[in-house]
Amino acid sequence: MNEPKTAESGARATGRDDIPRIADAFARELARILGKNLHSAVINGAAAFPDTLPTGDIDFHVLLHRTLTNAERTALEAMHRALAKRFPPHEYPNYCTLNLCRLAYSFETRDVVISRAGAARWALDALPNWRDAIHLTVASYEGRASEADRTSTVEKMERLLADARRRIDGRTVD
Repeated sequence: MNEPKTAESGARATGRDDIPRIADAFARELARILGKNLHSAVINGAAAFPDTLPTGDIDFHVLLHRTLTNAERTALEAMHRALAKRFPPHEYPNYCTLNLCRLAYSFETRDVVISRAGAARWALDALPNWRDAIHLTVASYEGRASEADRTSTVEKMERLLADARRRIDGRTVD
């Protein structure tokens, strides 16, 4: 079967018919891990607007009743590692950089309604140690990035992810 590919990564694009199946599987896994702590998982971003499909990703905001326990955090990290094996970050460095901006923005401002581009503009001022990766990402989206730039973005992902985790845990660094 021929599957649609995204232009940037060669990864399979998400079609309209995929969204309910993927959202249901994600919600079931969250419910298994979080139990009564899970309040809701809300789909947002391009996948929430059928006229923008196909899309390369499906975005969710997950709302909890209380702070994660260590066991929940460990289980969610395992779920993310499993997803990363299936959809490796190096295939989506631009998405990863911008989504980390959005996650940091949401945690620091308590406002979850912002585009990745809007969060990147916020992060350029609020997170000075992320500027280089953000500028490389924007250049890539605009078609101005070299292969070396794209490789550099991938190499920065682990540092950005570690910094985002510290921020979310309340141990900010700049």
